[in-house]
Amino acid sequence: MAKAMEPQTLLVWAMNGKPLDNVHGGPLRLITPGWAGSVSHKWITKITIRDKEHDGPGMLGTNYRMPINPMIPGAKEDPKNFRILESMPVRSIITAPANGTKLAAGTRELKLRGASWAGDLAVKQVEVSVDFGQTWVRANLNPPKNKFDWQRWTANVKVPSDGYYEVWSKATDANGKAQPHVAANWNPQGYGSNPFHRIAVLIG
Repeated sequence: MAKAMEPQTLLVWAMNGKPLDNVHGGPLRLITPGWAGSVSHKWITKITIRDKEHDGPGMLGTNYRMPINPMIPGAKEDPKNFRILESMPVRSIITAPANGTKLAAGTRELKLRGASWAGDLAVKQVEVSVDFGQTWVRANLNPPKNKFDWQRWTANVKVPSDGYYEVWSKATDANGKAQPHVAANWNPQGYGSNPFHRIAVLIG
């Protein structure tokens, strides 16, 4: 109920000054920012307040749900051990340079750009690494334009020589929770996967 009453949760019937197209959920859709897309319903014909969780088509079992207690990867799921996915976990992406970029021999600094997001929360910091996580450089993080906007970031990172580099990015949310090194909290549908973003760069 609290999420439904947030001022940023919208019933949308127009976009860019025109009636909302059917392909986008028109004539009326819900936008629930920060949460999984499964709760931003399209083609709304009625709104009902219910005293139980969503049990419509495609919403039961492990659909759009996360385990309450960690599961053994590949184990049979217990429906009682699942809760509905709400706020999305923190993540960051590198938007420049592109994966597979080749740079001129002698390049000794990488100019990086990216974006980060943390569902209902703000992103507190973004860090980047070019040595497989042995050391991290803190990026310059822009404030969001609104509570649920992706936060843009930039960073300049020095490299010691020509060669092959992996660039990793890691965001941390306002509660201090960071992206993990690998996909964590295994679940049958793969929801909430938010490991470091990685790109490869070749110098020379």
